[in-house]
Amino acid sequence: MSDAERVAALLDERPDLADPLASLLDVDAELDTWTFEDIPVESGPFGELVGRGIVEKVDGEYRLADPEAVRATLDRSEPADAIDGATGNGDTSSPAVSSPDVDLSLPTLAVDRRLLLTLGGVLLFLALTRTVFAFPSVFRDQVVLSGNDPYYYRYWVEQLLAGGGDLSPSALPGVVAKGEPLMVTTLWAASALLGGSVTAAGWVLAWYPVVSAVIAGAALYLVTTRVTRDRRVGLAAVVMLATLPGHGYRTSLGFADHHAFDFIWLALALLALHSVLARTDSWRDAGTWLAAGGLGVAVAAQVLSWEAGPLLIAPIAVAAAALVLVDVRLERDPLLWGLPLLVGLGLASLLTVGAHETFNWHTDVVTAAPPLLFGGVAVVVVLGTAAARTGLSWRVVAGGYVAVAVAGLLGVRYGLPDFWAEASSGVQRIVAPRDIVETAPLFGEGAGWLLLFGLLLVVGVAYLAWATRALAGGDRHWAAPAAYAWILLGLSFFSIRFGGETSIPLAVFAALGFVHIAERVDLANRPAPFREAGGARAQADGGRRPGDNESLVDFSWPDGRAFASLLVLGLLLCGLGLMQVPIKTGQLTITDETYETATEIDAYAAGQNLSDSESYVLSQWGRNRVYNYFVSGESQSFGYARQQYPQILNAEPGSAPPGRVGFVVADPAGNWSEGSVHDRLMSYGEGASGLAHYRAVARAGETRAFAAVPGANVTGEIEANVTTATLVTDVRVPGWEFAYARETSVTNGYFATRVAHPGQYRVLADGQERETLVVPGDAVLNGTRVDAGQAGGEG
Repeated sequence: MSDAERVAALLDERPDLADPLASLLDVDAELDTWTFEDIPVESGPFGELVGRGIVEKVDGEYRLADPEAVRATLDRSEPADAIDGATGNGDTSSPAVSSPDVDLSLPTLAVDRRLLLTLGGVLLFLALTRTVFAFPSVFRDQVVLSGNDPYYYRYWVEQLLAGGGDLSPSALPGVVAKGEPLMVTTLWAASALLGGSVTAAGWVLAWYPVVSAVIAGAALYLVTTRVTRDRRVGLAAVVMLATLPGHGYRTSLGFADHHAFDFIWLALALLALHSVLARTDSWRDAGTWLAAGGLGVAVAAQVLSWEAGPLLIAPIAVAAAALVLVDVRLERDPLLWGLPLLVGLGLASLLTVGAHETFNWHTDVVTAAPPLLFGGVAVVVVLGTAAARTGLSWRVVAGGYVAVAVAGLLGVRYGLPDFWAEASSGVQRIVAPRDIVETAPLFGEGAGWLLLFGLLLVVGVAYLAWATRALAGGDRHWAAPAAYAWILLGLSFFSIRFGGETSIPLAVFAALGFVHIAERVDLANRPAPFREAGGARAQADGGRRPGDNESLVDFSWPDGRAFASLLVLGLLLCGLGLMQVPIKTGQLTITDETYETATEIDAYAAGQNLSDSESYVLSQWGRNRVYNYFVSGESQSFGYARQQYPQILNAEPGSAPPGRVGFVVADPAGNWSEGSVHDRLMSYGEGASGLAHYRAVARAGETRAFAAVPGANVTGEIEANVTTATLVTDVRVPGWEFAYARETSVTNGYFATRVAHPGQYRVLADGQERETLVVPGDAVLNGTRVDAGQAGGEG
């Protein structure tokens, strides 16, 4: 049997060895002989190739026994073309191993069951870290979303569902259309598809963050694998993402904030951008334009999902500008990737402007972001292409950047002052610190960065710096993830609200660090970017590495001992973050006390036939939307509570709450003045005199709920020599039994006071009971007068 026949027979029996062979062929073409450390192939497939005689050992090193036979066999093997990205132009003359690195499919799942199971396992792990800790708190007798802001989106989704079923995007209210129109529309449509009920909306909002985490995890696996050409790093990136607290709590079950929706488009934009920038050959491949189209859709969706979406597409400009400088320095033509990039950004501009004009989504400033990005990248690409074709230095191009940027900023500043003012105000509103935790800077007081990223921030930044040097050396594969990581880290520096977004590109570098550290302690083979045969050196063919065509099927499970050791290493690097994920998730979930208090307030309001407008709940702003959703459904805003709650509860005890307030929730949190309304509410039943306008409704733990009432005006006559009298009644409400007392002065034998509770009162003077009276419920609710000795009415 000839060498070619032996190779063909082996591939018929083991088709999964085609790509390892292709990788060995690349290395063998560069080196006369090589070691196992030089090759991007795992030990299992390599051992099989040695055992079959395809690879032979010479003087302690290896080489292919017959490279030409291997090449000829692979050239005739069309399935390999399907495995690593067919060109789509009908040309079968080129070997499959030189297919362009732009394929957006996941072909490995159809080929390697081990990889399929492992990828499914790590994605399941990611989903479980987002689900198990919150599940009991979210799914009770009804869906209880986590946090405060998700009830804003729940409010609008339910309002739109109740609006007659009009699913036109132009039906969005102005505040939604200028805020998160695509997100609300998507959740609205999904809820409608599932029946359009309040229950359906609750389930959609509860599960969508977990779905977002899985989609982002799958996209992260793809982009990491394509950047590093190493399956292990791609799988590790998903595990790193699962243990990053900044991403973990924002995609936890029930936390239906807008950030989780942003993560989907950020991950897909990163994947598509890398696929475009890694293009180095021609425009004939359909994959090039598929990636460009995907980038256009992702960028448009990113902007239409959130009013601050333009900040999240800024890395595209940075990646393009950096790569142009690298290409010009290495005498490469940036137009090869620049034109598809501009096509993608042009599509994004059309989609964004079209949505703005058709549906009135977003302001002119937000809508202008993709066109401005298109214009800026066009200038960068034109400058770079002209420099590359005329031999100008990259320093000249960098100077051109500065000149164009300054001219553009001055032009907008003085030519479009209204546009400049609105844009500046928007940026300031997003990144300026406020008395909200998520607006704090990353490196502010304490070690907040450690709780948000764990040790993976240190590992990730170290390997991000290495990748940035590799990019400067010509390795274009790092342009997209490095740009995203640096820009998002910069945004997180000003506001940790961007920690979840930062976690996605950071996971790429943290995973590379994990596998590299594992290799340094003899737990794994060297990751592909660090192999001597490829390294991160610039190549004459445009920065591709010999390892770029490493087999997508070449994957093997570690043995038990190696797996245990890798698990220990993983816990050392990820353990802190993994512990913080449930802690931060638990800080968001609605406590039993809060939920029970809200439902008891709702039951009281229903029993008193109060309208929604009479049922406003005043509470700490961080849970204000929660209370109001479960009581009246009106959870659009917490602005009134944030402004008025401290003032009202720090007021003098005799004051009545404003007419808008139907209920007040008091809890131990916060700093309150001694003797204030809050102080008195927290001491109900503990000997202090009660308040006239706050009727206890329920208590759960230390959380207490009160209805705002006018209070019955009780008057009576008592002995002339008595100076003070106390009215006392026993109160029983859900979770709470106490004696409600009102102390009043006596003047010439007469007293008058207001009481907030109905019931039978004992009038005490000098420690003795003088008489009893009954205060009916309608008197408390209407503020009517009750004379001592007068009985009757509802108790």
